[in-house]
Amino acid sequence: MIITGAAVFISFCAFFVSIYQTSVLKKQTDIMNEQKEAAVWPRLFTARNTGPNMLQFTLQNDGVGPALIKYIEVTMDGSPYASWSDMFYVLNDSCEARASISMINNRVIKAGESVILCSLMDKDFINTFYKKRAKIDIDIYYESVYGRLWRLHQVSGKNFAVPKLVDSYPVNSDREFMN
Repeated sequence: MIITGAAVFISFCAFFVSIYQTSVLKKQTDIMNEQKEAAVWPRLFTARNTGPNMLQFTLQNDGVGPALIKYIEVTMDGSPYASWSDMFYVLNDSCEARASISMINNRVIKAGESVILCSLMDKDFINTFYKKRAKIDIDIYYESVYGRLWRLHQVSGKNFAVPKLVDSYPVNSDREFMN
């Protein structure tokens, strides 16, 4: 009877030890997954470069992993634009020859890479653009290689935007920025 009771007690102890061990292993696995994702974490930000007769907006990846651009929305006064050219035309219909732009939709931006979004080279247009900059919003949704999704919401009148982790991005072809 004593031996049977001891065997049952030892079995219960082993059962509880295995449950505890399983929870510890799960926590370790979670930590390892977080470390794995942190090893490829992209972190985008926008920067403004100025010079004589030049205003340039760049998108930089200061993270340690690539960023896959999923969706972009650019608005001015709440109105969406499909391209920089469309926006520039609204501001000044003669500016197209004095601006250069880059395509960033569905692009992968490597860690440490910087991409010029647009570069303005006309002093009068730069002044016009600068007056409207506080009314221009840029939303960039991007993913890591593990599918984590971030939103960078940059209001051009503000100096710095911090990316936020989000669950999904809008899919609205009427508002999507194409270049």
